[in-house]
Amino acid sequence: MNIDGTQMDAVFRALADSNRRRLLDRLNERNGQTLRELCSGLDMARQSVTKHLDVLEAANLIATVRRGREKLHYLNPAPINDIAERWIHRYDRERVHALADLKRALEDPAMGQTDFVYVTYIHTTPEQLWKALSEGGRENIRSHFSQEVALSAITRLLALRRSSLTA
Repeated sequence: MNIDGTQMDAVFRALADSNRRRLLDRLNERNGQTLRELCSGLDMARQSVTKHLDVLEAANLIATVRRGREKLHYLNPAPINDIAERWIHRYDRERVHALADLKRALEDPAMGQTDFVYVTYIHTTPEQLWKALSEGGRENIRSHFSQEVALSAITRLLALRRSSLTA
């Protein structure tokens, strides 16, 4: 981790503004944009965009390179990664990724489209099922089951939990 407290404060201050996050998103979509390109489609004056870019550059979230008379802006994800390294312990990273995968799968509109359905009954307790899904490791589950199977198992587990709480 290469980020000290002062640098981290600057990153958080820079990310606190929705306009600056939008500029970072645009650079994430297409790196190496000029000020004119970044201004296009925004409801901000050129001077406002310049001030936001200065804050992002001071926080080391973007880097600039001169090409002739143009100044190109590039996303620098290193400070965000440094913060993630500090706040997400390496042993928790797998759980965080598994939750992010689950969120993406549940919010994916294509998730409702199924070509086939398998039904499997597993004789186990909800606790054992949860342990297998949560502690089995994201890659281990993926190698044996599709996302739909894991989501179905979690859905059934949640239904079992709800029914045991109401009983």
